[in-house]
Amino acid sequence: MTVILNSPLAADQKLRQSLILHLRSTVFRLRHGQQRNNELLQYIKTEYNSVYTASWIISMLFEKYFDLQITDDELGYIVLLIQSALERRTQEYNAVILADFARSFAELVSQRIMRYIPEIRQIDILSRYETDNPHYRDADLIITRSSCADPREVVVDNLLSEDGILELKQKIARRQKNRFSGFRSFSAECSSLFSPDLIFLHQAFEDKETLLRFMTAWLEEKGYCSSGLYQSALRREQLTSTSIGSSIAFPHGDPEYVNESHVVLMTLEKPMLWDGEEMADIIFFAAFNMNSREEKRRIEMFYKELIPCISDREFMTMLKTARDSVQLYKDLFH
Repeated sequence: MTVILNSPLAADQKLRQSLILHLRSTVFRLRHGQQRNNELLQYIKTEYNSVYTASWIISMLFEKYFDLQITDDELGYIVLLIQSALERRTQEYNAVILADFARSFAELVSQRIMRYIPEIRQIDILSRYETDNPHYRDADLIITRSSCADPREVVVDNLLSEDGILELKQKIARRQKNRFSGFRSFSAECSSLFSPDLIFLHQAFEDKETLLRFMTAWLEEKGYCSSGLYQSALRREQLTSTSIGSSIAFPHGDPEYVNESHVVLMTLEKPMLWDGEEMADIIFFAAFNMNSREEKRRIEMFYKELIPCISDREFMTMLKTARDSVQLYKDLFH
């Protein structure tokens, strides 16, 4: 969740305790087939769509480790707990200084930043070679004197001067303002998950089952999965909806049937009734196998970037109006 939402929540003890208490009762209900209605579900999907999508993605790990399918209604309550934690964080940041100078100088810079920029609640000092450090991975901001090619970076040449501190404050404020604005796209790191021959535009299918069979058959023909993927995806659809709101569906099958991780992207000429209630005209089929550390990291990156992409109106318009799969593939990594 921390990686996908780009918002560290591991230290929030209130959230931790709330989730423990809630999930105990959730697991009991799911194991004993007890249904729980959530009258706020449609409101949650609309108002907290990014958190709902991230929670839904994480629920796939829950299925893997507990062998239980979380229903939409149960997931809605978890979303409310996480949304509350995010709102508690307001605009506080954990930062890292990438020091290409003496540590004593870095300590002085750190104290000066903490004194004049109260939004930054913690600063860790690292070298440019410590990108595997947990503090680096969890940081909201990377403060540096020269670019490190990280989207979280804030480059300021002289942090001991008043002008440098002012520049840092302005850049942080600008980042917050632009956080959800501007055209979205996936990073090059995710490009191997997509392929022009796995992008199908303005398709027409009579039902969801036929559509899923088409997608999995194509993956199987390419050697990316084995024959059990279709049935496993169908079983998941029968147990719980994979619609995530905003006319998007995210079907997936069991990782054990996946040979090589890929995403099949399809747009429909006309929206399809996906789960008896919600319509969908954009479908991402996730055929993922997270057996290696590198594969897990790439898939985490995909999920992290997916949320702002599908929340961006311009990105969604691009998907729905695209007519050429090769051009769309290029645009996905613009």
